[in-house]
Amino acid sequence: MSKKESLLDNISLHPFFIGIYPILSLYYLNITEVELSAITKAMITSLILTAMVSIFFLIIFKSWEGASLSIAYSLLLLLTYGHVFNLLSDQKISETLIGRHRYILPLWGIIYLSGMYYLNKITRSKTLTRSLNTVSILLVAFTLAQVGFFLLQTKIVQSRTQEAQAVSQNLHSDIIQRDVYYILVDAYSREDLLREKLGLDTSEFTNALKDMGFYIPKCTQSNYSFTNASLASSLNMDYLDTLGIEIGVNDKTAFTPFIHNNVTRKSFEELGYQTVTFKNQHPSIDIQDSTYYFDYFKDASSLSQSNSINFQYLFLNTTAFLPIREYLETQKNFTLPAFLGTWIPIGNTLNSREYRQYQQNLYALQMLEKIPELPGSKFVYAHLFITHQPYVFYPDGRFHSALAQDADAYRDQVVFANTRLLEVIKAILEKSAEEPIIIIQGDHSFFPDSDTVKILNAYHLPGDAEKNLYDTITPVNTFRFIFNTFYNADYQILPDISRYVDKDNNLVTTPPTCSN
Repeated sequence: MSKKESLLDNISLHPFFIGIYPILSLYYLNITEVELSAITKAMITSLILTAMVSIFFLIIFKSWEGASLSIAYSLLLLLTYGHVFNLLSDQKISETLIGRHRYILPLWGIIYLSGMYYLNKITRSKTLTRSLNTVSILLVAFTLAQVGFFLLQTKIVQSRTQEAQAVSQNLHSDIIQRDVYYILVDAYSREDLLREKLGLDTSEFTNALKDMGFYIPKCTQSNYSFTNASLASSLNMDYLDTLGIEIGVNDKTAFTPFIHNNVTRKSFEELGYQTVTFKNQHPSIDIQDSTYYFDYFKDASSLSQSNSINFQYLFLNTTAFLPIREYLETQKNFTLPAFLGTWIPIGNTLNSREYRQYQQNLYALQMLEKIPELPGSKFVYAHLFITHQPYVFYPDGRFHSALAQDADAYRDQVVFANTRLLEVIKAILEKSAEEPIIIIQGDHSFFPDSDTVKILNAYHLPGDAEKNLYDTITPVNTFRFIFNTFYNADYQILPDISRYVDKDNNLVTTPPTCSN
């Protein structure tokens, strides 16, 4: 018998691998939205839980081999409760919603006690130990292989795309180069849609923009119905099929290289511009290698980074902690001690993912006002999440714990965004030595189906350039128009169309439309 076989036969390693596997699996399922370093806190949490459960059963059974099956089974149920609850959350029996903790927790308890009773009847053997060790090790090894292959494949695709993405125009400017602001307000809906669906009159906001010299197309829409597709299209000034991306693709990594190394950015860099970007929580759209990269938490430890807290929150929601989290968040006057709050980021604490989003949002708006003070000409890509979940603002800008993620909460975000954006734009215009180019644009709206492509789109262009804009312009033509008008390019203006997936999962192509 080899040493390897002896180890697998005689030492129960499977509890540790059962503790690790859920983290790796959850990371792989969310790999396009989570940085690898973000799983550290969740991994430590799982290992601490494994140690606590192990100590408890070691006290009872007096030996590791005697306790190992109970440890593994307990961890399995503790770490999968949230997954099962989410699967059953919408299920009904005779019009009774069974996806409630009041039903699932007792059932989970019965399953646990029954399993523990059965485990005590099982005779421990080397064959059983080897089988459990082998299966658990293979699960972890297979998931690690998937993660490694994915990361390698992504790096290769990004390298190839970066080489293929070339600036096809000989750009230059006969005037002093102006700062260019591309302010993307995630999920900001069109004015007529907000009025029709929410009864929210935003005419004061749009009229104020017009008074500042903005042109607001009445019938504009996004070209696609979700963020990654919209950004890949607008920043590369082309439709996805031309870029070589399948229209209905769900793999966000297909868009990542086109967003990180987009043609618009390269064009401005060729013109001598510096690039400015802002931290966001989604790696696929988080451009970090710019000249200026603004991250409120840049000096925080890796365990205190927003990505780490977000993944910890996601992980805890897949475990038996889910009902505890939901209960604690209903207790408005309850706060965890500071130390615990960094490990249990529930929504009503200042260590929560919601409050971190709140801080980053405020910081991004504050820094936008200061961009004119930076030296040189700048292309600013500011992806703001002030109207995107989690909703963290009351209308006056105070922190909202984001417990109600509904249309009323979204309405509050829009009211705050309108007030604050006007202040930011006013500051930019007043501080800029040369009149800047400013685009304020949504990537999709808050509403579903055909309404999901109806977005805010506003242009501040120096001189009389706006006279050549038109009411049906879509983001795919935004920078084609800007480069043609200000940088001696000769881009063809493409047909303006929108593509979205309807409620029947059909891909719909439509021209821009206006509300009656």
